Amino acid sequence: MVETTLCYIEHEGCYLMLYRNKKNKDFNKGKWIGVGGHVEQGETITECLLREVQEETGLTLTEYTKRGVIDFYSDTWENEVMHLYTATAFRGELACDCNEGTLKWIPMDEILDLKLWEGDVIFLKKLLANEQDIRLKLRYEGDKLVEVRDIGSMDIKKKIADIAEKLNTNYKQQDIFEMGIGEHLPKRAEIIEILNEIRRVIFPGYFGAENISYVSLESFAGNRIAVIYEKLFKQIKIALSYKNERADDEAVKDEAEKIAFAFLDRLPHIQSLIYKDVEAELSGDPAANSREEIIFSYPGIFAIFVYRIAHELYLLNVPFIPRIMTEHAHGKTGIDINPGATIGEYFFIDHGTGIVIGETTIIGNNVKLYQGVTLGALSTREGQALSGVTRHPTIEDNVVIYANTTVLGGETVVGKNSVVAGNSFITESIPPNTKVSVHIPELKMKFI
Repeated sequence: MVETTLCYIEHEGCYLMLYRNKKNKDFNKGKWIGVGGHVEQGETITECLLREVQEETGLTLTEYTKRGVIDFYSDTWENEVMHLYTATAFRGELACDCNEGTLKWIPMDEILDLKLWEGDVIFLKKLLANEQDIRLKLRYEGDKLVEVRDIGSMDIKKKIADIAEKLNTNYKQQDIFEMGIGEHLPKRAEIIEILNEIRRVIFPGYFGAENISYVSLESFAGNRIAVIYEKLFKQIKIALSYKNERADDEAVKDEAEKIAFAFLDRLPHIQSLIYKDVEAELSGDPAANSREEIIFSYPGIFAIFVYRIAHELYLLNVPFIPRIMTEHAHGKTGIDINPGATIGEYFFIDHGTGIVIGETTIIGNNVKLYQGVTLGALSTREGQALSGVTRHPTIEDNVVIYANTTVLGGETVVGKNSVVAGNSFITESIPPNTKVSVHIPELKMKFI
């Protein structure tokens, strides 16, 4: 569809109208219209408006307002999107001659008596009634207007109201959107900020503005832990309050304080685990150049770091927050580790994209997983009835599972020191010290 502009310039109770009477091949010939024309290549709508008015009238618009958009459909001329404007101020003198036709100021109360297109009568009535956001679809067959669709501001408001009413019906059918006064859900952005603060404490000098050459690490850790406590306590309190809406506020506050301190007390242990994970990455990946590179850039170590933080909060029965944390890591890395999983020391994720570790998975020490590995449940058809039941496999110490392997089932155990080849599908236990492989698909090659 071509784009055009059309402007009605107002002055002393009149519109400037153009009577198209000068060109033989002009489908507007014999009609009164406003001032406008086609948008040229590389030109904005506003640039077209100003250019057309200046070329046809000699006037320079200084105040103008877009009043709507009109879509024209026709069986005889090209379909058109017309941007409709009115102008209330201008500079310059009206041109004596216009190559498109005769320009004349017409009193507004006489406009509708002119020879106009049927569709123009419709939107001119709206302009004269001072309607805004005019939106019409007009269809012509030859010179005859055969269809009018008014999708203007009133219709849009009604549609919005209808949609809002239907959404409200859905809200009422659920019980998850009705919050009492003072009730809140934890803030995802605050929880991510807590992770960032903990990361600064675990790896001082790596992810903050501090220069550890000039500060005492002990003082730095103390200051950051105070910040973490304040933020974590607040979010835990919100989560507990929402989950236990009948609980006494003072009791919830005491519980939140207890949990926040218990978590912080575990921070040195979490840190030691994460350092061991870094060592596992360094010793297991020949492409790793340094511990610093792993800490800064490896998605696997980030996902493990977030999991270890979230897992401690999971063990402390904190609602919402652990899963928010691990889903943040999932979104950033493509590695999905449920905070309920139990994972031992020196855990190594290589590449990592597409790894899934379910809630009741148990992973031993020195385990290595490659991209695309799924440690999942055989079936979740029973849904919440399976909550708390072991649904995911156990991976014992010193196991390596290569890319795109799936291990399913709560009774499935991969024995220690085993190696599972890529693209395997396992639903029964593997004895210790076993190498599992799959038949390589036969390749057929022919010359072309």
